[in-house]
Amino acid sequence: MHETAYAYVEAKVWANDLAGKAVLEIGSYDVNGTIRPIFTGPHTGLDMREGPGVDLVADSYDLPFPDNSYPVVVSVSMLEHDRYFWKTIPEMYRVLEPGGHLILTTCYIGWPKHEHPYDYWRFTEEAITGLLEEAGFTVLQCVAPAEGPEDVFAHATK
Repeated sequence: MHETAYAYVEAKVWANDLAGKAVLEIGSYDVNGTIRPIFTGPHTGLDMREGPGVDLVADSYDLPFPDNSYPVVVSVSMLEHDRYFWKTIPEMYRVLEPGGHLILTTCYIGWPKHEHPYDYWRFTEEAITGLLEEAGFTVLQCVAPAEGPEDVFAHATK
């Protein structure tokens, strides 16, 4: 995980008093860092494969939770690895409680290919905003780097 992604999540969590709330982390496999230390409440880490940081193996586009299950959904540096991201984003919305928060980071155009285990996509802030709004989210912020390859950062509510 990039330091900027960790810092973005941490800033949104503290600014919105989310640290003690239950969180669903989608794409929780710990390749190079984790956001778990930011949260003090119940934390469910979901990923497509077993490994460090993974509590539940499942597909992100078919989440095994009832509607409105979590007050916080977080996905850090995962969407670029999601073969069916257009199905995953509505699933994030479905499991998020009304008034809940989504915090998302993903690769911006120009970020080098990296496999964990696969690498499919790159996104602009306009693409992420459009995908989130289409799923029903209210986008509070979606920003991309001023220059160079980096992540797109988004914060939205249901």
